[in-house]
Amino acid sequence: MNYTKADLARIQIDRAVELYLEHGDLVCASTLAGAAEEMLGNIAKAQGGESLLGMIHRELEDEFEKFSDLSAAVNWFRNELKHSRDYPSLQAEVEFTEADCALLLYRAIVMFPKVANQTTPAMRQCWKYLRENHQRLFG
Repeated sequence: MNYTKADLARIQIDRAVELYLEHGDLVCASTLAGAAEEMLGNIAKAQGGESLLGMIHRELEDEFEKFSDLSAAVNWFRNELKHSRDYPSLQAEVEFTEADCALLLYRAIVMFPKVANQTTPAMRQCWKYLRENHQRLFG
């Protein structure tokens, strides 16, 4: 079966939303949202655009002189889920919160329409939920 990259990102994000909102599965939702957001950022850059982190870096250059410093700070959780570089042990405990998952969902949902020029009902539902719960999630 063949999929476009837009299809893959849409499937990943929509399933991440389902896992988050309907099942409370923060781990799988985070993994899927992080994968989609990374793919979409790479496609945006390849098309002459900018990744979400690139946009954020422009705003935070005073705090993060190098892009790699910002990337390391905001991608630590996503990368630990994928690579386990910092704690390569099955007994290592990784602390994360619902806010970590919500941030990855935000990032993926923001990037999808920038690259694919569309959203889905699941993305709009999640965006609404995150907006309504922003204070609880992020303080």
